[in-house]
Amino acid sequence: MTLKPKKTFARRKDPTQQRSRATITRIINATWDILGTDGAKAITTRSIAARSGVTVGSIYQYFPHKEAILFELYKHRLEEVTDSLARLTTPEAVALGPIEWDNLYTKTFDKLGWNQWAQLELDKACRLDRGFEKLLQKHFVKTEKRLAWLYRHFYPDADAETIRVLSKFLYGVERLEAKLLQTERGRGRELVRAWRTEILHMFIDKFRA
Repeated sequence: MTLKPKKTFARRKDPTQQRSRATITRIINATWDILGTDGAKAITTRSIAARSGVTVGSIYQYFPHKEAILFELYKHRLEEVTDSLARLTTPEAVALGPIEWDNLYTKTFDKLGWNQWAQLELDKACRLDRGFEKLLQKHFVKTEKRLAWLYRHFYPDADAETIRVLSKFLYGVERLEAKLLQTERGRGRELVRAWRTEILHMFIDKFRA
């Protein structure tokens, strides 16, 4: 299932009351739950209605189709990343140093579930749409800039170009790790985590030298 071009993915109306916001939250949360238990193929407005307790008619008051719900969910997921990174780049968090900071980072994003099967299914559902790609690229640029700010504090002697490429490279490693963890189990997950940690320590040792 992929998002079809030339569709409008915006909500039909923005919630102005707490009750409306709560309804949208129920719809989004139910969609995420279905992705995690049954996969992208199980996403329909009826399945979302059944899981959320929101009627199909009420869902259509806010969303024109199921793809708009998936798009809204992905925006919500990216906003969680942005908010989490903002909390992780406070002076107190940066003062932890690169190793302890990375431990905190890993725990934070494990809770967000970007390495879960549900996220893999959400990626499948939203793939190939131009609007989705633009949303992702904008998010990647913003995240890389925030990470560059972080690494400048961790490695103040490194030049600006090194920091720029470092932030893109390590963020790429993080994204690759999340993708692999979505499908690996048992020892496979342990190996992915261990190798990603080895890459991080390689850079830490390089800049300490």
